[in-house]
Amino acid sequence: MKARQLIVWVLALAAVAAAWFITESLERDSAREKDQAGRVVSLSDPQAVAVLELGGEAFPQPVRIERRDQEHRWQITSPLQAPADSLAVGRVLGGLIDARIKERLAKPEDPAQFGLAKPWQTLALTDRGGQRTELLVGDLSPSRDLLYLAPPDRAAVWLVPAEVRGSLAKDLFDLRDKTVLDFVVSAVERLEMRLGGKNLALTRQRGGSDPLWTLEGQGPADPRAVEDLLFQIHGLQALAFIDQGFDLAKLGLEKPGEGLWLTLEKGQKLGLAIGGQVPNQDRRHLRRWEGGPVMEVAADSLKRLERQPLDLVERHVLKLDRARASGLTLRREGRELVYAKGGEGWKRVQPAPAGEPKPDEQERPDFLLWDLASLKWEKILPPGEYGLKPARIVIEVALGAEADRPAANLTLMIGELDPESGLLAVATPGDGRIFGVKPELLKRVDSLVGPAQNK
Repeated sequence: MKARQLIVWVLALAAVAAAWFITESLERDSAREKDQAGRVVSLSDPQAVAVLELGGEAFPQPVRIERRDQEHRWQITSPLQAPADSLAVGRVLGGLIDARIKERLAKPEDPAQFGLAKPWQTLALTDRGGQRTELLVGDLSPSRDLLYLAPPDRAAVWLVPAEVRGSLAKDLFDLRDKTVLDFVVSAVERLEMRLGGKNLALTRQRGGSDPLWTLEGQGPADPRAVEDLLFQIHGLQALAFIDQGFDLAKLGLEKPGEGLWLTLEKGQKLGLAIGGQVPNQDRRHLRRWEGGPVMEVAADSLKRLERQPLDLVERHVLKLDRARASGLTLRREGRELVYAKGGEGWKRVQPAPAGEPKPDEQERPDFLLWDLASLKWEKILPPGEYGLKPARIVIEVALGAEADRPAANLTLMIGELDPESGLLAVATPGDGRIFGVKPELLKRVDSLVGPAQNK
């Protein structure tokens, strides 16, 4: 009997589980079918769209945008030839694909009352297989919480959330790519710039894991400063386009006094001619050297590109990678502090702390390392002692070994303030130069090892 009861219970549980599984499956299928039936367009993936066409009152000149090249970038092919803004096109497609019909009105007697007789916008999507979907976009409802849509034959009116109109509200300028120069920053081999009365040329040397740049006539350049400049150039955005009927001489672009040139990998060259001021606006005219439309950009965005040689030359006193720092030693007037870095952060090991270290005690070495890693000289001081023979303060940083770099020590010797410039004199072993740095470094040293005793 017990075996029979067990079998009956097992069969009953199996039946219940099967019924639950079937019910869940049916409910999922029903929800999927309902969601599919509520879609404005049947496409589920923006990547499947090959062509987007826009018209109606919002586009007096019909716009056609096609997906081009292997990177699937968008190109406006009508009413002009220009790269499209992929994000803006994506918002249009995303709004359509995400839109769900909340209500349907069958066979409306007067499409005009929904703004569908002369629609605000017409859309057509063509997928890669050639299937075409068309849509008419009308007015917002009187309560402004719904938007009226319809198929091309106006056989029905669909009501969708009003937010859909926000994703569709793009004009030709919105859909156009406004990037002034399209390039990959890491592919730049040379930059020449004539701007703000300065002529600068930077050349990159390949080899090794870190980029090496040279500022022509000055020596090694700061890679981070060069990268920052290149990203600012890459970020230039057009505020307006003049596609035809322009006079280059009147715009200051026939023989421009300012401009920049980029040489990329494989010898590709790009550049900008920088022209005059836009009348009554804080903008300037630009044009790519290879031709194309005239662009207007904010004058401030060009002003931010101006550099002095001192802004670009390599001025870091120490080549310090903070992540590798494992030890820190400070010596001042016979006093010595030694810190070691462990799993819980920095700990003072000499002299050993009398009790539990204060919370900020563990942070102070990190703050000093930040300052040392970003320390730049302001000028090279003329020969002299400057309190460096012997040095008033000595800082040593121990760097741990890595896969491609052995353990090493960095040393910074700190002297006195130069009375003429007000800068703090510092030096490093093996470099005959004396660097003048901002004296704020002393405040950080004082917070660790205490102020000088012979002030």
